[in-house]
Amino acid sequence: MTAVGSGLRTAVEPIDEGRAVLLAIGGEVDQAAVERLDWAFAEGLGTATRAGASLVVADLGEVEYFASVGMTALLHAHERAARSGVELVVVAPARHLVTTLLVMTGLDSVVRLVHSVDAALAGRG
Repeated sequence: MTAVGSGLRTAVEPIDEGRAVLLAIGGEVDQAAVERLDWAFAEGLGTATRAGASLVVADLGEVEYFASVGMTALLHAHERAARSGVELVVVAPARHLVTTLLVMTGLDSVVRLVHSVDAALAGRG
């Protein structure tokens, strides 16, 4: 994973023979890191668009802290992806803090949430 500063780690790579892009995010998502998180989402979406991929899989399984600004950034990324014709899917384990927060806030009804990268690839619409 590539460090982009302030406790946040990201990596972007094409997967599934170029039909999808994996955006791996780990570390702490807080006010200090949200601009870098926005950049990572934009990089993932840009990579997908350039490759003609229809799916960005945001793997948040290694996130250790997820402030409300992270949820806002995630929602904005989802909206940007939808406008670009790309689906953004969030991956987080069932009992992970990101899963809990998305379910508690109802964002899981807006952004597709799955528990593995394989599930994200299998359920692509």
